[in-house]
Order: sequence, then structure tokens, then C-alpha cells
Amino acid sequence: MNNVKTNKKNKEIKNVNSIKELEAHKKAGLTIIFIAVIILIIALCSFSVLFSGIDYGSGNTSISGESKYATVKVPSEKAKEVFDLNYFSDLTLISQTIARGTNWLELCPNTEKEIDGEIYIKSCDKLYSSVEDVKKSFSDIATTKYIDSLMGKDYIDYDGSLYVKSYSNNIDEKYIEMASYKVVESTSDKISYLVKSRYGELGCSTSCKYEYKEHKFTLVNENNKWKVSEFDMPY
Repeated sequence: MNNVKTNKKNKEIKNVNSIKELEAHKKAGLTIIFIAVIILIIALCSFSVLFSGIDYGSGNTSISGESKYATVKVPSEKAKEVFDLNYFSDLTLISQTIARGTNWLELCPNTEKEIDGEIYIKSCDKLYSSVEDVKKSFSDIATTKYIDSLMGKDYIDYDGSLYVKSYSNNIDEKYIEMASYKVVESTSDKISYLVKSRYGELGCSTSCKYEYKEHKFTLVNENNKWKVSEFDMPY
């Protein structure tokens, strides 16, 4: 009789232990699931950060997750095409005219006049009889802001005519050529280049020593036309 009671008691103890073990396993399982969910959330967040701003498809378009609106990058081929179509022609025109001074205009002799404490000379150029005429002549290749920065107060309207301060900037005689360039910013509305120019002794053929300087060249897209908004003249 005592053996029967003892066995029954032992079975009850085993059942209790089994229930406790089962509950412990359940708790452990829930803990593991909770940890797995946390790891999954962290992994998803990491992937989201990792892939923001990455190139998709052909690599020509990049979507940035840093701003509210996506910024579309111009393909490198397009940036090269825009540079080739604009840099040399813009450099030639601007450097020989408005960036060089005012003596590219035809000026009337003996028309010096003091205006606001400065000496100006009247323009006799048939193409340029006002400040607006000068601005219009460059409006196809440069922004109004850039043109204004070059003109400053050197060009003014006075008594119905264009008056200018007569001067001409010197050319850097050591400038040889554009050596290379790289794109530093490229979007559908703006492309900025850093242009490296070579300087040295012109006509040198042996043991030549060159210096290099970098200049910024920036174009903005206005009505589907690329215009200069910043241009550091290399010479």
C-alpha cells in the first residue's frame, strides 16, 4: 500500500516537473522569436540605408534618399556631351569679350565723361547702344546673373547711350591648353566641372616644365538650353 502511494506521488511530481519544463521551453521559444524579429527589423533598416542613393538599371539614374524629392543624375555620357558642346565655344566668346574688359566694343573718340566720380566713354558700336543690348548678346550662352557679375558697373546707360569704363585685362601668356576635366556635380538642371589647365613655356619641345591650375565651369539648364552660371577664366 505504501509503495502504491509512493509511486503515485512520484508520478505527480514528474507531471509537475514536465509542465514546468514545457512552460520553460515555451518561454525560451518566445524569447528566441522576439530576438529574431528584432534582428530582422535591424537588418531591414540597414538594407534601406545601404541601398538609398544607389544606381539602378543601367547605372545612369540615381535616386537619393536624403532629400524629400529625388534628384536625377545626368549620365556621364550626357555630361561629356554637354561639356564638349559648350566649354570651348563659351570660353572663346566670353574670354575675348565681356570677361576681357570693355575694349572689345567700338568706342567713340573724345567722349570721356565723368559719371558718379568715374570716367566713362561712349560706345559707338552699332550693335550695342544700351546695357540691355550687351546682355541680350550673351543671353543664349550665359545666365543673367553671370552676365551681371561680369558687367558690374563697367557698363551703364547715360543720356540714351551706352557708356563704359575703358579697360582690357591681360591674358596669361603661359596658358597652353585644357589638360583634363572632371564632373563634380551632375543633375538634370545643373552640371559643374572642375577643369585642369596646363601652363608653361609655349613652343617648348624638350625638358618642358608645366604647371597646372583648376578652374570651375558650371552650366544650368534653362528652358532646355545649357547656360554658363559660373566660369573661372583659365587665362
